[in-house]
Formats: sequence, C-alpha cells, structure tokens
Amino acid sequence: MFKAELLEKDGLHIIVLSDRSNRIEILPSCGGIMNAWQIMVEGAWKNIVSGYDDQLDFDNNCEKKGFRGCKLSPYVCRIKDGKYKINELEHTIGKFGFDHHNIHGLIYNSVFENTSTHSNNTEALASLVHHYKGNDIGYPYKYSIEIKYKLQSHNQLIIETKLTNHHTEAIPISDGWHPYFTLGSLINDCTLKIKSNTLLEFDAELIPTGQVIIYSKFQDAELINNTVLDNCFVLDPAMEGPACVFADEVQGIKLEIYPDDSYPYLQIYTPDDRQSIAIENLSAAPDAFNNKIGLIYLEPEEEKVFRTKYVFSEVIGNT
Repeated sequence: MFKAELLEKDGLHIIVLSDRSNRIEILPSCGGIMNAWQIMVEGAWKNIVSGYDDQLDFDNNCEKKGFRGCKLSPYVCRIKDGKYKINELEHTIGKFGFDHHNIHGLIYNSVFENTSTHSNNTEALASLVHHYKGNDIGYPYKYSIEIKYKLQSHNQLIIETKLTNHHTEAIPISDGWHPYFTLGSLINDCTLKIKSNTLLEFDAELIPTGQVIIYSKFQDAELINNTVLDNCFVLDPAMEGPACVFADEVQGIKLEIYPDDSYPYLQIYTPDDRQSIAIENLSAAPDAFNNKIGLIYLEPEEEKVFRTKYVFSEVIGNT
C-alpha cells in the first residue's frame, strides 16, 4: 500500500512517500531535497541517503557538508571565476563560491512549495516547485523548477525535473543532482560499475579543458578500494545496462541508476571520510556556461524535462 503524507517534526514540514519496504523523506524548505531513503532489508530499516539532522543542520552545514542531496540549477558544478558571457555581456555570479569559482547553482537552499501529493495502488507521488525571480546579479533570468518524486513498486524511485523559462529571451540552463549514497559500509568495500570509458579532462581546479580522455576502470564491477574520484564521466548509450551500479556484494545489496538521455554526464565524487559516494546526474559539463558542453538554451516559456530512475535490490545479479 503506497502512501503520500505531509508531516511536521519540530516545526519542519516533511513529505513522506512510503510503501511496506520504502520510506522517503523530502524537505521542501531545504531546497526540495530527498533527505532520507529508508529501505527494509532483512527486517530492518537501512537509510541509503546521507542527509541532514534538521533545518538548522541544513542551514548551517549544507555548503560545509558538500551540498548533500542538493538540486543543481541553473548551472552544475563549477563556473570558472564565477563569470560567463551571454551576447558579449559578462555576468558575475553573486552567490556562494569555492575559492574563486562558483559552484552548484543558485537554488540549492531555496524554499520549494509543495504543490501536490498523491498515492494509489501503484505509486506515491509528490510535486514541488520553486519560482526563481532572477534575484542573483549574475543570473537575472526568471524561470521555474518543478521536481516530481515517484515511488513505485520493487524499490523504484523516479525523479523528474521540469525547467520553464519565464524570461523574455532565451536563457542558458543546465540541471543536475548531488545525492550522497551509502550502503552502510565504507565505500572502499563496495563495488562500482559505470557505463562509460571516457572522462572529461579537468585542469588542476576541476575545470574541463575541452579534451576527453580514456578511463578503463569500473567498466566492469570493481572494488572502489582507495580510488579517489571527482570526475565527470561521459555516458555511452551504446553500452547496455544502468548508467551506474553501486553495490555491496558482501551484504548482497545494490543501487542501480538509470538516467534518460537528458542526463548524458555522470559526476562521481568520493568524500574524504569514505562513508558515502556522490553520484550526480548532469545535463551538461562543469563550466558549461563558458565551454558550452551540453548547455541548453530555453526559449521564452519553453520547457525541458530531465528524468532518472533509481532501483534498489537486495540480490546481486550480474553487475
């Protein structure tokens, strides 16, 4: 039996989508993030998403904790020096920067409005929306971002994002996610498989050089061990199967990720504590506002939908 509920805990509004084996918590006031995904494994709840304790923890530590779970919009990852040009007019982003670059968009800590919740015999659904008013000096373009979470049978979660341009001219835009996943073990003891054999080459400041390089690890399921990643993989649609499989073969559990073609890039980051791994669907490359790799221009009132599916399983098959 699927349920979609609106709850309140310590003044924090929470949307909960659930069935007998899943419980997903969404926080509209914290950027619309999925803050927890609890799954019943061998009679006990296991949370496979690293989130925040409460609103205060999010407000104080979202940026310090690596933007866990945050929506990346209207740009993903880095903008070099926080600057870009549109029609020869230079813009400088005003929001948070890392060193001298700007990172992870403008709406990651915005308040979203819960527009609908619904459940039936096949799914539980929640829709949230945020209307960006063009308030950052470096991105003076109005647009809306609608997120739909759909919990379905067999531990499947579909997340859709719709962007709509409300500006009077075409605007540059990209979309991404920044979830941190954990299977309960150190990621060193987990395996990774990626539907890619190429990376975007980065310079020392993680800005793409414009070159693509061959990368042979993780084409088959392989222990992560001490591998350090902060890389953007170019997904290969000719390869079969999910874009990424993150698994703990000792526990016999895995997470499969199936983005559609709206997300042709996969950024993977391994935090220093090795407790979780960020697996980020991206519609465009880092610094796309400058290098134009995957960059989308939306015409006035034009919409673009981005979609990915996550599937959790207790039985390891051929990964």
